[in-house]
Amino acid sequence: MADVVMPRSTFNQGHEVTINVASVVNVYNIMGVETNPLHGLMTFLFFVLIGFLQISYPNNPTAFQAHPKTMLLSVASFLLYCFAFWIKLKFAIRLDTLMEAFGSLSIISLVLMFIPNKWGLFGYITIYTLWFICHVLIMIRLCYIGLRPQMRRKLRPLLPNTSMDMN
Repeated sequence: MADVVMPRSTFNQGHEVTINVASVVNVYNIMGVETNPLHGLMTFLFFVLIGFLQISYPNNPTAFQAHPKTMLLSVASFLLYCFAFWIKLKFAIRLDTLMEAFGSLSIISLVLMFIPNKWGLFGYITIYTLWFICHVLIMIRLCYIGLRPQMRRKLRPLLPNTSMDMN
């Protein structure tokens, strides 16, 4: 007689999806509190897009296997963003433009993984070229504004830091 195998119950079968959620924390340094909301937005977007990638690629191949170069570029640029942020906090050096370049490159690389494969190499070259041109224009604008420092405006925090800010 052949081996009899009892069929499994189909009650609890399905795909399991893990979503990583990161909380945004104010970073304290010697000079005070880091209040630029763009850093919190950058971190939030990166981890939300990673969570969406886990949903988009639940089975093999994973996003790392399907787009190895794009994923490597995204993770490397995010690590460079984090390193520049650490340098900014540790040595009180202004690296905002460099951080914006690395952060936006990381986010753009993650977003490109959601684009269908029909775009091919032309789509990647187009998007990265537009990204590069935008950052070159920002650098030119910053050099021009750098000649007139009185025209710079301060970025206010989204939420009040102290009870005095609420007045």
